[in-house]
Amino acid sequence: VKDVIVWGNITGSNYIDLSHAKLYGYDCAIWGPPTYPRSLLNMIRDSEWIHSEILSAQSTLSSQVSHCTGMLPAHAVATVLQYWYHDSPSDEIVSVGILSEGQFCIPEEIIFSMPVRFQNGNWEVITELEINETTQKVLERLSHELVQEKLVALKEIEEMRPYEAE
Repeated sequence: VKDVIVWGNITGSNYIDLSHAKLYGYDCAIWGPPTYPRSLLNMIRDSEWIHSEILSAQSTLSSQVSHCTGMLPAHAVATVLQYWYHDSPSDEIVSVGILSEGQFCIPEEIIFSMPVRFQNGNWEVITELEINETTQKVLERLSHELVQEKLVALKEIEEMRPYEAE
């Protein structure tokens, strides 16, 4: 499974977006080369099941992180450094927390995980991705939470204000 996008705060409030995820090497009636992808969401008939499985996996992973505190972040850092030095696959989406410059209507100046690609020692946000309405609403909520956290940390406000959808 590739091209899963993790939006938001990688260690806190986040959203796992499967709308661009692809499944490779699936044994089915349609055969193609190993590089032949199939849309993950088209392969799953029960969308409620996949969302409950993701939440369950996130919860399990969070509880297991305490047992191997440094391994997951170390692996993530190693992978990012490898891609930064050797380039990420050109057709693959990688999620990295970066300082937002307003992409996807995310406010500037907050660290936000979003889709990027690495080429020639540089990274760039993959802004040509289509974002559905559900994802855009989640991004609004997540960015609101991160802006509130930033304002509290900077002591510009005393407590976080709840998100109110427009």
